[in-house]
Amino acid sequence: MLILLTALAFLSGVAVADRLYPESRAERALAACVVALAIVAGSIHALGWMNVLTAASLAGSVVILSIVPIVITMRRDPRRLAHATREIVMLPVDAMREAWRARSVVVVALPFTLGIFAWTAWLAWLAPSGSWDGVWYHEPMVGFALQNRGFGLVEVPIQLEWVNGYPRTSEHFLLWTTVFGDRRLIDVVPSVMGAISLLAFYVIAARGSSWRMGALGLACVLVTIPAAVLQLRSTYVDLTVLATFLASVHFVTRPSLSARDVWMASLSLGVLGGTKANGLFFVGVLASIGLVGVVAHAIRARSARIVGHAIAGLALTIVLVAPPYWRNFERHGNPIWPLRYHSALLDVTLEGPHDLTNDHWPLAQQLEEMFGAPRPGEDYHDTRRHAYGYSLTFVALPLFVLGLMRMLGAAFAAIGLRRRRELLELTRIGVVLGVCALTLLTSPAYQWGRYALPMPAGALLVVLWLLGGRARRGLGEGALGAMVTLNLITLFWAAPGWDVTVTRALELAQMSPRERAEQPASLNLLPAESSRLRTERIADGDVVAFSDEVSFLANLWNERMSNRVVFVPAPSSTAFLDRLREIDAEWVVVRRGTSEESALRREGSGYEMLAPGQRDEVIYERAR
Repeated sequence: MLILLTALAFLSGVAVADRLYPESRAERALAACVVALAIVAGSIHALGWMNVLTAASLAGSVVILSIVPIVITMRRDPRRLAHATREIVMLPVDAMREAWRARSVVVVALPFTLGIFAWTAWLAWLAPSGSWDGVWYHEPMVGFALQNRGFGLVEVPIQLEWVNGYPRTSEHFLLWTTVFGDRRLIDVVPSVMGAISLLAFYVIAARGSSWRMGALGLACVLVTIPAAVLQLRSTYVDLTVLATFLASVHFVTRPSLSARDVWMASLSLGVLGGTKANGLFFVGVLASIGLVGVVAHAIRARSARIVGHAIAGLALTIVLVAPPYWRNFERHGNPIWPLRYHSALLDVTLEGPHDLTNDHWPLAQQLEEMFGAPRPGEDYHDTRRHAYGYSLTFVALPLFVLGLMRMLGAAFAAIGLRRRRELLELTRIGVVLGVCALTLLTSPAYQWGRYALPMPAGALLVVLWLLGGRARRGLGEGALGAMVTLNLITLFWAAPGWDVTVTRALELAQMSPRERAEQPASLNLLPAESSRLRTERIADGDVVAFSDEVSFLANLWNERMSNRVVFVPAPSSTAFLDRLREIDAEWVVVRRGTSEESALRREGSGYEMLAPGQRDEVIYERAR
């Protein structure tokens, strides 16, 4: 079901994109991806906020939204859709042929990158999800949405308020992989988003450079730096941010902005705005840039028709973005709840339980982090050490600085010589670099590259401009080869990397799906025996209760996420036990040595110790 519906949404995207962008195959592929993402995310968004989200209703919505463009295309030319789909599917193959003819480093870089996406997708199938932030709150957002058939507020401890206040478009795609079966593919989302990020960067880069192999090679570099590549086989969401950010940037800054670009930008921004709390800010900035393009087009065409498209497109974006922020504002007076934000400059304070603190390291430590020797053993999915890798710092950074200086010189020369077209292209690159730089400037920690992945993308565009001329192609290929090699080396060094070694992957491949789901592929998961008991004893609709100090809630759902997880506060031992009986809790997960555990150990509590939980937690089961 998942594969069929995903294919249907993609085919719908192909049908739309083939009609809108006949002149560029890569741009058609990006537009098709954006439409497919919008169909999936939009369906989950609408059904979830109406609290009617089920597998059946979601399947029906996706079929209805997808089928109309497909039918229209098939009626006009029954063979057109198959031809258009084949053109997009063959893009990587044709790129490899062109790279081979050009004797470009891309002939190595592209299969290396696509191979990583395929490998990590297979690992997602083999090993259970266990990334820190994923089991902490990303996956619980999926679990609560499934058990409540929507996005209604749930009672949780204050440290888990992320599940209520956080924007959830990134989690929509995690839910999509889970709702029709189980969560064995939940970790595949970053692999898909990494491929879309590669495509989006290439489309942006190629529109301003004749060196297409350079654009494609640098796209491979971008998605294989540690901060990006180590998020594969996880439920971290920063690659979703990168993919939708770059897609939005492309359509908003496209030369000669037209109605088709307005609508594609609206869909891209609508998805981007709900990926993370700062998405609201990025949407505001990018929409403002898009407005400039709309006004310029209206003046040039002497028609306000595009303004009508822009107003309708903006309304669509607001519908897709606004609900979580509006609910937070209504309930807490803070659209980005549970984050607390204070700005003395703006005289703004937004109260929340989690302070949006400044975690920037001192300059000396930042430089050591960027240029110092690697320290394998700390390469987790959130990549907090050497996140930018060494291709960016030792190769791209010097070229970026040189490129910026030469761009400034070229811009002044273009002004003096009145070369309007060249000046417009330089301005466009500068605007893209500026909006990408905003992700770094608004990052809570400059050294943690995953918070600002668009910044390397912007810098690499400048590098491409510098090396894209025919006279510098040889130097460009050398720099490209060095960056690809450095990324490959840092990935080889990474530990624990994706948590699963090649040997372990082959062992997992010999197991049944149930056996694989019970393997502790990460320290954040339940022990193997506890996972086995969860599979055997927690059925559809069973209640698993948890107390205040339990953190990694994703462990409390079975693989189908078909049971119910309920928070039970403990004002007193008697009230705690009474509430457990009231909700008919099958399992109770508590922290060792707490008052809740003391209540459960009392004679007559109705519960008995069953198995260890994650780290210092323990699982109690209703006495039989």
